[in-house]
Amino acid sequence: MAERARGRLASALGRLDAPADSQVLAEAGWLVGVAADDPLPLAVMGRLVIAGMGHVAASAMARWLLMRSARCRRSGPAYLDRARSVLQMLRQQFAQQADYALWLGLAYLAAGRFSEAWRELQAACRLDPESGTALAAATVADLVLGRRPGLPGGREVPVGVAQQLDPGLVELARVLQVTRRAAPKEVRLEVMRYPDQRLSDQAEQPAVAVWVDAVSGGPVRLRGAWGERALGALEGELLLALLSLAAAEPSQGVARQKLWSAVWPVAPLAVGRLEGLFSLALRRVRRATQQVAGRPVVEHTHRGGYRVAEGIAVSVRMDLPALAANWILARSPARTWG
Repeated sequence: MAERARGRLASALGRLDAPADSQVLAEAGWLVGVAADDPLPLAVMGRLVIAGMGHVAASAMARWLLMRSARCRRSGPAYLDRARSVLQMLRQQFAQQADYALWLGLAYLAAGRFSEAWRELQAACRLDPESGTALAAATVADLVLGRRPGLPGGREVPVGVAQQLDPGLVELARVLQVTRRAAPKEVRLEVMRYPDQRLSDQAEQPAVAVWVDAVSGGPVRLRGAWGERALGALEGELLLALLSLAAAEPSQGVARQKLWSAVWPVAPLAVGRLEGLFSLALRRVRRATQQVAGRPVVEHTHRGGYRVAEGIAVSVRMDLPALAANWILARSPARTWG
């Protein structure tokens, strides 16, 4: 399957002398999803930019390369470098777009360029003051730099607000306070995700059924009472996106289209020709999590979405690049491109 996609993409590469069409972008994105570390999409990305690719398409592909860069062992640095260069170009061209400031800030954060990340993420907060995603990312940058989390203009983020944005920030702050130094590449997060906030304070807390290891440089790995599994490239991204979106709205399920667009570079294609690929990947995720936990972990909602099963918690371990590229980014889905 991956070889056929690679062959089609390689043959299309010689024809990229005009603005990119959605089919070529879909082939490149699909190859990144199913064949980790393949360098061909980098060549496609370079040619598409030269050919005058539209800014929404460019940002979508750069965003996908950024997301995948966290765990591609060989091509990860090249993916991240290409994504960052394209996002820098778009940030200059569309200075008032909060998305580009946010995505570029996350790329800097994943690359360990923290002062630049802080500057872009603060800009994202100014451009979109209502964005909880931008505020969460800016809070991470503050913590990494040893600053007290704050908003542009010196306004302070209330601790309770920061904690509500993402429980992972609480653990990140704790680790940095314990070490008393900014060592973000060594930080690991134990993030608890509770499936349903309707559980009362008196009710028994959900038990951890699956431990997810999503540290950069390797595949997403699952561990439970019944064994261990490593997920494929696309399956790992879908699981992390699902958990991140479910954590943002724990009492609701995640709509299928919202989950697809959180991962794939161009949403209309994801819900069209490629929907079967995503459905297959989600079935594999559901099967793998059930196998390691000994019980269903990811279930359908009555409206066709997905959610973590009631009474189950999923513990996610991440380092800073994975937090930036896979957890925070999932809450800012790619724009659609017609």
